[in-house]
Amino acid sequence: MTYGEGLAVATLWQEARGSSLEGKMCVAHVIRNRMAKRYTSDGTIAGTVLHPWQFSGWTDNAVCLESLRYVATDALGLLPIWQESATSPDPTDGAVLYYSPGAMTPPGSVPFWVASSKLTLTLPDFLFYAAN
Repeated sequence: MTYGEGLAVATLWQEARGSSLEGKMCVAHVIRNRMAKRYTSDGTIAGTVLHPWQFSGWTDNAVCLESLRYVATDALGLLPIWQESATSPDPTDGAVLYYSPGAMTPPGSVPFWVASSKLTLTLPDFLFYAAN
């Protein structure tokens, strides 16, 4: 596993642990879409997932540490999901943004960027958006 793949896997664990395979794949596509479009990204995995305030797991030291421990074992098989996302069709239709309504604080709140974005996919755990 390369350094970049490790960061992608850690981000998938942070963002989509406990989600369906489809949810994990969609989050992987959002990372790839951000890289391709250079949306809060320099085009690299590291420059995408570590961009300030973009992926919440990297702002919480405990979650960050746990995700890096997880990468060492990849017990849930997230590396193959990341790798498959490179060649599989994008179910998010180019989304670069998403959020989990169930994880919002306070409950029922919505990120500010939703008003200026286009909903592209709804899953049980996530809503995916294209930026305008």
